[in-house]
Amino acid sequence: MKNKLLSLLAMTVVLFAGSCSYDDTDLQNRVGELEEKVTTLEQTVTQMNTNLKALQDIVNVLNSGDYITEVSEIKAGDDVIGYTISFGKHDPVTIYNGEDGKNGSTPAISVVVGADGKYYWTVNGEILKDATGNDVSAAGVSPLLRINNGVWQYSVDKGTTWTDVTVEGWAGVVFKAVTEGQDSVTIELADGTKFEVPKVSEFALVFSKNSYYVANGAEFSLAYTITGADDQTNLIVFPSGDVKATIVKESASAGVIKVVKGAETQSVQIMVAASNGKGQKDYEIINFNELEFTCTAVDVAFEAAAGTATVEMTSNVDYKIEYSEEAAWLTYELASAEGSDAKVLTFTATENTLRRIRTVSVEIVDEYGYVIETITVAQAAADYMSGGQIDDIPVIPA
Repeated sequence: MKNKLLSLLAMTVVLFAGSCSYDDTDLQNRVGELEEKVTTLEQTVTQMNTNLKALQDIVNVLNSGDYITEVSEIKAGDDVIGYTISFGKHDPVTIYNGEDGKNGSTPAISVVVGADGKYYWTVNGEILKDATGNDVSAAGVSPLLRINNGVWQYSVDKGTTWTDVTVEGWAGVVFKAVTEGQDSVTIELADGTKFEVPKVSEFALVFSKNSYYVANGAEFSLAYTITGADDQTNLIVFPSGDVKATIVKESASAGVIKVVKGAETQSVQIMVAASNGKGQKDYEIINFNELEFTCTAVDVAFEAAAGTATVEMTSNVDYKIEYSEEAAWLTYELASAEGSDAKVLTFTATENTLRRIRTVSVEIVDEYGYVIETITVAQAAADYMSGGQIDDIPVIPA
């Protein structure tokens, strides 16, 4: 339509130019204005068809019991020109704002709830009919709009047939307003029809990791949080293998699961499932693998004189060394063993000038705060005679 109209105007300009000489600025301006109006109408048709498809998607959301998770503004500069609406189960839809027309420049397409409780398309307030005279369901197909020879038309069979329609609506408006509340989003159409769609925030069961190394027989506390929890949130643990799991709730959205592996178990897992009062669900599978740790000695004894001692350790977990700050007489260094994956723990003891034995418990602590191993370090008293032992621990010669 646009090309035909512009061609006709161009021919008119040529005819006038051939017959006489005159200032055609006014005519050129009119051609430009008309071209702009044609482009605007084409954009309006495209936008309305996009909105009609989005409205059909929203009707399907309402019919399925789905919910909105997020509403994002679409901006052109500082102006909001539309919205992207995200759902829990359906793909997001994008809708665009229109502008109120002074004289009504597009058909007023909307939906209405029928006597059967279902949604049907309307045009200018009347329910649309298909070729056989049946009401057109808003859940089944979205109407298509076009302008043909200056006349608005709609199709409900994907463009196979077209029906003329008078203009009684607004300039491109299908959606008039989107109002976001705490628990719902209200979508208002141009004719005043309103939809209230439930809004639910994201629901997720969150653990810091999905795989852990845990010593057999030791109790391990697994912290969790739940995003989008409410007062009806429920948590269930399904163990697999020789493992016991107990839930300790700190609140509706946080707590710990106390896990104990069997003494002979290498690897086990649990499935944790969460749900809330809005029907949202999430689950995680957590694996517990066997913690491996070896060291060449768990007891070290020094003579009263200053000295050093080494212990070689291997492990499949990260760990750190901890002992009492009061034992300032003992220091350590941890370094990688040459040619292997082991670590060498070197203890250095200062001279003991006291007439009493001193000891300290050195703990090997994993990344979760659990003690993997305890090494007892002792030092003989100042009057100690070489060749003996301290509490059955052979003393390292000075």
